[in-house]
Amino acid sequence: MKKRSFPKGLPDRAYGAAGSFYRKYIAPWEWLIFAVLLTGLAIALRAFLFGFQSNDYTNFLKPWYDKIKAGGGYRALGSELGSDYTPFYLFFLATLTYLPVSPLTGIKLFSCLFDFVTAAYVALIVYRMTSQKRLSVCAYAVVLFLPNVFLDGAEWGQCDMIYICFVVMSVYYAMKDNSYAAAALFGVAFAVKLQAIFFAPVLVLLLCKGKLKWRSVPLILVSYLLVGLPAVICGMAPYAAYLRPYLTQMGEYENLYYAAPNLYCIVKTIYYTEAGQVNEGHLRMLGKAFTLFGLGATGIAMIFFHRKKFPVNEKNLISTAYFFALFVPFVLPYMHERYFLLSDIFAVLFVFSYPKKSYIGVATMYASLRAIAQNPFHSDFDNKLYMGLVVLAAIVCLAGVLKKEIFLRETPQTPRSLPLSGSENE
Repeated sequence: MKKRSFPKGLPDRAYGAAGSFYRKYIAPWEWLIFAVLLTGLAIALRAFLFGFQSNDYTNFLKPWYDKIKAGGGYRALGSELGSDYTPFYLFFLATLTYLPVSPLTGIKLFSCLFDFVTAAYVALIVYRMTSQKRLSVCAYAVVLFLPNVFLDGAEWGQCDMIYICFVVMSVYYAMKDNSYAAAALFGVAFAVKLQAIFFAPVLVLLLCKGKLKWRSVPLILVSYLLVGLPAVICGMAPYAAYLRPYLTQMGEYENLYYAAPNLYCIVKTIYYTEAGQVNEGHLRMLGKAFTLFGLGATGIAMIFFHRKKFPVNEKNLISTAYFFALFVPFVLPYMHERYFLLSDIFAVLFVFSYPKKSYIGVATMYASLRAIAQNPFHSDFDNKLYMGLVVLAAIVCLAGVLKKEIFLRETPQTPRSLPLSGSENE
């Protein structure tokens, strides 16, 4: 039987046509296509976790939702709800009572939405620093699939990624020389959660170094007031909307340590093993003393950064933000296990900025994960002392990086400096 032969060059022509199609229609969008696929996988992962009910949901979020629904939705915001959450989140719960979705699903959907927005802005920051789509998509994927992130929102039903999203957006617009957007977005972040204050030292430093405009500062207050305005219109008293949540949160906790891998898990291990071994008056006295210590240590660190003449470029901004997102919750008492989540996001950015120092970011993300995972899984956070020591060691190593990469350099290296000029400071 005669062997069938193909026209000479057909395979090459066919391959060439396919290659041409790929180069023309696929290659320009390949990273976007990859990002869409990653988004689909991240959505599926979160949907798998939506059925879980945490203790915080059953003991706090669901009762607040039920009370708001029984009180008439938005009208209930004018009554006493027994919640220490901000009006932003309570208004969301009131809105949820009108939607055809279960409270558990609605709460988790709302939180997870900000996972994706945060990941997108992290990708934009990485692309701005590296000009590489590949790295920016990788950063997007790391945020979406970081266990710390999806456990907090999709599993636990917490809202930490909401305020973190606005903090990251504030960083991005500071890099773009948009002082007004940076200030306004920080105001929104603070209106969502008190823990946005962990980023405040960085904003103060940018203002003092002339890299943000002083006339943008009032926008922090304006955006803060605007976020609470819908709840006030619905009947919530201005004091209850703008002051009480923060005053309540600052005064309602007595234990020095709430499972955060910080200084006080070390203090607790050394000083006492059970809270009952220390009388309440002594505990309150310790709390006040350590609060003053934490605030003083943060202030000293800010003064040290301010006095150093280092170039405020994008890498330096990320490393400084990462330092304070670690340092502030480490030295302050009453910190909860979720309060290092902001540092986790800055750790991702730090890893992409300083790949040779990635072990620092990995170490702090691991310590944070050990703390975050204990609540939804009802597991004991063992080795508390060791995780606190891990974060302490990471802070020391990060300080070494800052000394070498920032304080010992008089002129910016790479990447480019922030396009903010000192002359614009007003």
